[in-house]
Amino acid sequence: MKKFLTIFILLLLSGIPLISCLDVYADNIPDFVKKEAYEILNDPAYIGKSVTAKVNVDQNGNYIKHEIEIENPERYAMSKAAVAAAADDFYNRYIEGKIPEGSEDWRFKREMEIIKFMVSNIDYAAARRNANANIDEDFSAYGALINHEAVCDGYTKCFNVLAKRCGLESIKVAGNGHSWNIVKLDDGNYYHVDVSWEDPTIDGQPNKIYGYDKLLNNYINLTSEKIKAIGGQSHSSWDDTTHECNSDIYGTDKVNRYFQGIK
Repeated sequence: MKKFLTIFILLLLSGIPLISCLDVYADNIPDFVKKEAYEILNDPAYIGKSVTAKVNVDQNGNYIKHEIEIENPERYAMSKAAVAAAADDFYNRYIEGKIPEGSEDWRFKREMEIIKFMVSNIDYAAARRNANANIDEDFSAYGALINHEAVCDGYTKCFNVLAKRCGLESIKVAGNGHSWNIVKLDDGNYYHVDVSWEDPTIDGQPNKIYGYDKLLNNYINLTSEKIKAIGGQSHSSWDDTTHECNSDIYGTDKVNRYFQGIK
C-alpha cells in the first residue's frame, strides 16, 4: 500500500520558513524536493504564505515521485514578469553607462544607487502592519517594486532582486521577527545593510519627505558587532553563520562621503 506524505512549508511573518510534516516518513523526504519547494517559497517575486510538496512514497517510506503546489500560479507568473521588468528598468535608468562593472568601487556605488532608489520609491506598509492586516504583496519584491509598499521582508527581497540585476552578491538574513541583507562589496568582504530601518516611519506612518539626502546612515554596511550593538533585539542574532561581516572599509564613513559627493 502506498502512502502519501504532504509537507506544508509556511512562510512566517518574520520571513523564516517553518516546515510542518504530516507523516512518520518526514525523514525520507529527499533534499531535492525540499530545495525545489524552498526555491519557490524564497523567490522574491512569490506572493503567498505557503508552498506544498506532495510526496508519493512506498510502504517503506521510499520516495517515488512528488509534485509542488503553489498559491495562485497565474499571480506568481505575473509577479515574476513584473519584478524582472522593474529590475531591468532600474538597471537601465540608474546603472547602465553610469557605473561600469570593473570601475573603481563599482559594487559599492551600485549598492548606494539601489538604496537611493528604494528609500525614494518605497514606503513601509505601516498602517496595515499596525492593524495586523498586511497583504501577501507586502512580503514580496512585487509589493516593494510595483505597489511601492512593503514590510521588512519585502524590502529585503527587493534589495536582493536589484543587487542580483546589478551583479552584486546579496543574501537575505532573518532573526527575531525581522529580516535584512548581507552584501559583498569591492574589498571582498561582507556587510550588513537594512534598508527598511533606513526608511523609517514617524508616529507609525511613512515619512513622505524622508529622502536619500537625509538618510540617517545608521544601518548601511555595518559589521556584525556594530549591528548587534545598535539594532537591539531585532538584530541580536540571525540565521546565517557563513558570511563574516567584520570590515568597515565601506562602512559609515565611506557611505557619508558618498552622500556628500566626496571621493
